[in-house]
Amino acid sequence: MNSNTTKLDPQVKETTIEWLQNMQSNGFFDGIEEAFTDFNKCTEDEIVYYFTEWYAEDHDFDDDFDPKDIIVTEYNRLINKEILGVN
Repeated sequence: MNSNTTKLDPQVKETTIEWLQNMQSNGFFDGIEEAFTDFNKCTEDEIVYYFTEWYAEDHDFDDDFDPKDIIVTEYNRLINKEILGVN
């Protein structure tokens, strides 16, 4: 992913950080570096990594969803499709 051309949607960032903090507070990261990570201080590239490799893997998105290609409009379309059934 080229972080110079792809911007992470602020809502995606917030949702990912909240999810990471929840996982952290529930002990899912015990024994690994993320147990002590301040996710609010992560770079955009780090949040993109956590979103694509961890958050998206933990959620049941459509088979055609590739989180590495995420952009604002595509993310919103996919979320609307998943939650509301809207294309």
